[in-house]
Amino acid sequence: MGIVGTTAGTLWYINWAESTSIRLISGHKNKVGGAGKGWLGLGGGGWVSFSPDETHCATCGEDGSVRIWSLGSMELVVQFQVLNQSCQCLAWKPHSIVAWEAESQHVVAGYSDGTMRVFSISRTEMELKMHPHATALTAIAYSTDGEMILSGGKDGLVAVSSPRTGMTIRVLADHKGSPITVLQCTRKQYHEFGVEGGELWLATSSDRRVSVWASDWLKDKCELLDWLSFPAPASPEVSTALPPSLAAFCPWEHGTLVYVGFGMQKEALFYSLHKKQVLLAPPRWVRLGGTPGLSSGGGQN
Repeated sequence: MGIVGTTAGTLWYINWAESTSIRLISGHKNKVGGAGKGWLGLGGGGWVSFSPDETHCATCGEDGSVRIWSLGSMELVVQFQVLNQSCQCLAWKPHSIVAWEAESQHVVAGYSDGTMRVFSISRTEMELKMHPHATALTAIAYSTDGEMILSGGKDGLVAVSSPRTGMTIRVLADHKGSPITVLQCTRKQYHEFGVEGGELWLATSSDRRVSVWASDWLKDKCELLDWLSFPAPASPEVSTALPPSLAAFCPWEHGTLVYVGFGMQKEALFYSLHKKQVLLAPPRWVRLGGTPGLSSGGGQN
C-alpha cells in the first residue's frame, strides 16, 4: 500500500496490487507534502507521518498547518497553525526507550523561515521552537531514540539539534548547494560496518547524492560511512519537472538502501552497504491505476 499527498490538499490510500485508490482526508487548503509511513511507506521522517502505534497520522501543508488525524475515524483530532509560513516537512517522535505513553506523543515540523517547532499532541501546544537553518527546511527526522532531531535545508545543510536543550550541536555541509530531500534514521549493531555507533542515518539531496552516516550522539560521534552519486542525462530546461531524488533503508533487508530519482532510465536501485555495490535494479516501471509503480521483475546490475 501507499499513502499519497496531493497538491489539492487531499490524502489518498493507494492499493498497488489491486490498482485502486481511496481518498482518506480532505482538509488542507493546498498542497500536502510527501507521503507514506514516515515517507514512501518505508519509515523515518516525512511530510505525512504515522504515529508509532499507527493509530494516528500527521499531515502538513503550504498553509502552515499541522494536522493530527485519527486513522480509525478519519476525523481531525487537533490542528496547529503557524501564520505566514509554509510547513514543508514533519516527523513523529518514535517510541521512548523507557515507555510509550499518550503524554509523550510529539511531532516536529519544519518551516519555510528556517525554524522547526515541536508540538505536544496531548497538551495541544507548541513546546519548543528552534532556528537551525537560514533557509527553508525541506526534510526532517528524529533519531531512533527520539533524543535528536536531524533537519535538512534548501541550501543543502544538515543540522543536528537537541530537543532537550534547544541547541544545535552539529551542522554538516557535505550536501551544500542542493536541497535535502530525505533524512532517515535506523538502528544498527554498535560495531557493525566497522564503525562505532548504534544508529545509521542517511541524507539525500536533489542532485542525486546520498550520504550514509554512523552516529553515537551521546559520545558526539558522527562518521561518514558511504557516499553515493547517481548519474543522470542532461537535465531538461524546467528543472522543477524532474522527479525528486529519494532514498530509504530497505525495511526487509538490513544494510541495504533503496534509491529512486532522475537517472539514465526509470528504475529503483538497491545498494548494499556491506558489499558497496548495487544489488538489484528493476528494469522497467509499470502503471497501476494511472500511478507509477515498480514492476515485479528484477535483474542483476
